[in-house]
Amino acid sequence: RTQTERERGTTTFYPCDYTIVCRHVVLDSLGRVAHFNFDSNFVSLVLKGMGDMNVAIESVVAVPEEAWNLDYIKPKPVCVRKDGKCVQATFHTPAEAKKIEFEEGNDEQFAKELPAHIYSNTTGLIILRGDDNVADVTGKVPSPGVYQFVIHYYQPNYPEFEMDIILQNGQFYEAKLPLTHCPATSGCRALVQQTDGNTEFQLTENFVLTLKAPAGKTVWLDHVLVLPRDTNMERVTQEEPLDQTAEFISQCGKDSFYIDEHTSGFCRDAVFSLTSAYNNGALPCQCDFDGSLSFECEQFGGQCPCKPNVIGRRCEACQTGYFGFPDCKSCNCPSTAICTYTGECVCPPRVTGELCDQCEEYTYGYDPIIGCEACNCNPLGVEGNLQCDTLTGSCPCKPNVVGRTCDRCHSGHWQFPYCQTCDCDLRGTTQEICDQDSAECFCKVNVYGQACDLCKDGTFNIQEKNEEGCTRCFCFGKTTLCIGSSLYKDKIVEAEGWKLSVATLGKVITLEDTNVNVEMISSENLGADLTNEVFRNRTVYFSAPSAYLGKRLTSYGGALNYSIFYTPGPFGRAMEGPDVIIHGADIYLLYYSLEQPAATETYAATLDIVESNFLLPSGLQTTREQIMQVLERVQGIYIRATYWEDSVTTRLMRFSLDSASDQYNPESGFALAVEKCSCPPAYQGLSCEECADGYY
Repeated sequence: RTQTERERGTTTFYPCDYTIVCRHVVLDSLGRVAHFNFDSNFVSLVLKGMGDMNVAIESVVAVPEEAWNLDYIKPKPVCVRKDGKCVQATFHTPAEAKKIEFEEGNDEQFAKELPAHIYSNTTGLIILRGDDNVADVTGKVPSPGVYQFVIHYYQPNYPEFEMDIILQNGQFYEAKLPLTHCPATSGCRALVQQTDGNTEFQLTENFVLTLKAPAGKTVWLDHVLVLPRDTNMERVTQEEPLDQTAEFISQCGKDSFYIDEHTSGFCRDAVFSLTSAYNNGALPCQCDFDGSLSFECEQFGGQCPCKPNVIGRRCEACQTGYFGFPDCKSCNCPSTAICTYTGECVCPPRVTGELCDQCEEYTYGYDPIIGCEACNCNPLGVEGNLQCDTLTGSCPCKPNVVGRTCDRCHSGHWQFPYCQTCDCDLRGTTQEICDQDSAECFCKVNVYGQACDLCKDGTFNIQEKNEEGCTRCFCFGKTTLCIGSSLYKDKIVEAEGWKLSVATLGKVITLEDTNVNVEMISSENLGADLTNEVFRNRTVYFSAPSAYLGKRLTSYGGALNYSIFYTPGPFGRAMEGPDVIIHGADIYLLYYSLEQPAATETYAATLDIVESNFLLPSGLQTTREQIMQVLERVQGIYIRATYWEDSVTTRLMRFSLDSASDQYNPESGFALAVEKCSCPPAYQGLSCEECADGYY
């Protein structure tokens, strides 16, 4: 109302759930944006609410008609908040994009005053305003072609306006950049357009981009992206969604992502947002007219309130054990059966009996809910009976036939269902032994031959327990020709000279002899008192005498046999460490037994001296070369004496180390695991470990 005029308008106050005040424009009687003519500077406003209103008004602003823009009332996002704080938004930048910072070459326009609420105060921007409203940026494209330009900017103070742009690249383009109102703390992006709306520009190499802001406007510029024509511009210009995938999986992934309807907080909100976005909005309840108590469902999950004994989200079916929807009366059936919509009892699949408690013939695995499974015994592989075990489902197989349904030959046999034995040497075959269709033998790595019975060149001594079949010739690298030795198996047994050593274990291993005596109870029984202070909380080992040390190449493939017995104190705990340590050539070989001795019980151990049984202190598997270097000059053999921190006594019994000698022994057999190399003239020894006479 002015001094001479009175005009009317209306506005509607919609719910405003934002953390900032909302804006509404006054409308005329036809619902259009109202225009008011003021004939003086004195204006009086009378605001009158309809009915019982409760609204807070911060201000009323008159906007000149020529300056009106919907941006004045349209809310724009500032940021996404997490735990009450703004999170920095991210934009997709393709790998093939060329990024040019505006502050490069525009030092005088470097912005010392940044936009209000910008996320990072260290962001480098230039500012265009007033008389200083022009900026140039130069660049170079990798190859001639059609490109598009995207500008990253901050424009929090004005409604949308356009910035004039000139692009020079041999050709001359007049273009524009629409800058929408952008209060976002991470800025916005816009696509440069020619005056006809085309966004593509033909570039050859170097280019100059000149930008000019309108008078009276202020804009901050961050960088420009030069992108090939086939780039997805919608993805480049829009903020990427806040990625909460990891948080959702960690917090809501328990119990197979089941979210209870009474759950509150992050998981409920996240599921609500995900399902709403996937379904493009909320879904109708569609509660069943007959089965539900109301047409309103739970807002989270959509569960309708069901009548008694009725189930389903929409309450559209009887629960198990009831029939006659929607009345859903109890079935007159055994607890193991269900009934149809008529009430007729139906047993689970392949179940029979008045009480539905037995499997049908040729089935097994009775379950009151899912029924029984078919045996499916192979008639060619069974021993005359197609009925399987009612508990396990195993069919009665013919000899050399295996599988639950008797459908294949046992390893080492072929031609189902006859399953004849393959003509293969089991020492040289893999676990599968042979092909069940062709009877072809599957040889180990170092084995060949139709029956897998021959060692490849450079290997010897075919053995079933050798994973590679044959052992590689070592021969200290002097030759690759060797065979199993003709020496006879022998044993080293020596009770005198044993000592006790304490070990420091880790990547570097040290063993120190102690002055504590080892008592020789008998020729095969040694004992020691572990109550000495030097052993407190230390790992103690029996240290073998010199009879076991030195050159022990003849022990390869043999065994170290021993028994251990110990008594612990009332306190302490179990100790960790290798059970056997062999030291030589500055190498420590560690053996860890899968079974640990029990207290006050004699534990017998047998350790085969092969590389597959030992580890290095680093944890790596020992190689054949390393174990042969150790055996060529053994400096120590240590057998673990303590398995408990507070041990009292320990005993080592029945100890021996396999070896080999040329002394005939008709009961022992040949030491075939020991290599006999064909040495060059300058070398001698089983493994060419010595210089021949006349050489040094």
